[in-house]
Amino acid sequence: MGTQAASSVEQRIGLLRRLVASGVLGTLVSLYLLHTHYDEEPSFCDFGAVVNCSTLNQSAFSELFNVPVAALGAIFNVALLLVCLYSIRLLAIPATPPVQVSSLMWFLYAWALSGVLSVVYFVVAEVLLGAVCPMCTVVHLLALFNMWCARSLVADHAATPPLTVLWSQLRTVLLGVGVALIAALILFNTAVQPVASQHDVDDDQAGSTLISGVMTHTLIDYNRLAPCLAALDLHMFGLMQCSHCIQQKRKLGEQLLASVTYHECATRTCLTQNEIRGYPTWVLRPGAADEERRVGVQSVRDLAEWVGCADDLAADRASALQQTSTLL
Repeated sequence: MGTQAASSVEQRIGLLRRLVASGVLGTLVSLYLLHTHYDEEPSFCDFGAVVNCSTLNQSAFSELFNVPVAALGAIFNVALLLVCLYSIRLLAIPATPPVQVSSLMWFLYAWALSGVLSVVYFVVAEVLLGAVCPMCTVVHLLALFNMWCARSLVADHAATPPLTVLWSQLRTVLLGVGVALIAALILFNTAVQPVASQHDVDDDQAGSTLISGVMTHTLIDYNRLAPCLAALDLHMFGLMQCSHCIQQKRKLGEQLLASVTYHECATRTCLTQNEIRGYPTWVLRPGAADEERRVGVQSVRDLAEWVGCADDLAADRASALQQTSTLL
């Protein structure tokens, strides 16, 4: 009887160690997806129109209440990791009451079940977007693996334990998860950049000068740059829900955005025909022998230099600074 009990404990510890490994891998993948959610460069797993991490990771489905889902995934996996490590420590103590072990196993089962629900959410998102995110698929497989391990852990526990026992053991972890979620809500909702009415005031769209010891910023009227861009065969391919596309539009402002040809590229046909591998994609002279491309958010300066309108941008900035000096 004692041998069977020891074997059962060893099996549970083995399953918990697998969950620990899954939690570590899941945390790393979630942190990578969080990085690429804000990174202006395409992800390494953007292989084409259909197999593309950025399509999902930068879409409207990638955030809940302005919090990146990848950040929620990291919180989920860290909590999973901590509970598993705590469970392994308790199982190594022979005198641990069975009700405590049972409560931990059932918590892990419920936690893993919530991870499976996230898989359903993302699969629906991929179907709607017509794209598959390879790194997200890794997360999906880990969630299913977690569910299999957790189901095996509760196989010998027919009845769910009292919630009071669960709370007494996991109070610190549960409070930590709650604090982390509240902190994420505050952080990602207060760090959102405001939408400017016409231009964002930054290095690309503002002239800076030191007059009478005061640093002033002037919004630029692109009276020369806008016509220069309009005269070119310059196209921007984007997606309405793409956070990088929204950032790009903010950088350009209404005046410059109206000077380029914008394409809402949400269908598989558009992605395939135009060979779009990430958002936003800039194409100069599409279809021509000397066609040029750039992928990612472009500053006004970089865009002007790329297409040969740097002198026009310089003239617009000089004019804006001259007007500021005259007013002051």
